[in-house]
Amino acid sequence: MSGPTMVADTGSQTMAHLLVRLHEAFLHDDDLYDDLDAILCDGPTTWHPRHRRGREPHTGPALDHRIHHLARMLDQLVNIAGHRRPTPALHTATHRARHLNCQPSTGEFTADRGQLRRMALAALDLLELLHAHQTEPP
Repeated sequence: MSGPTMVADTGSQTMAHLLVRLHEAFLHDDDLYDDLDAILCDGPTTWHPRHRRGREPHTGPALDHRIHHLARMLDQLVNIAGHRRPTPALHTATHRARHLNCQPSTGEFTADRGQLRRMALAALDLLELLHAHQTEPP
């Protein structure tokens, strides 16, 4: 009877290994950092509600899209954090990310821009903590 258990253990170990590899790939995805950089490093001129020549305005649908996209990224980071060894800092960062993700956009430019930036900062906090604990399984 130990034979089938060994096969099941090997299969679950393989799945766990694949999950870790997928998490690592997500954490090292350049698009993730490009998105955060675009949100946090754009100067105030590019965030002005009026359309600038050659740039999509960060209002209405464009801002809503960024908020929705970042919310999905935060969900994935929280999911990855759930597979890591818990620490007080990781718990605090995941709680903050969940809280920010529960807040709906207001449709008001300044409030939504602030929400987007808070979400991006929460994502950076989680990324920093996840990289620090990358080799530590739960």
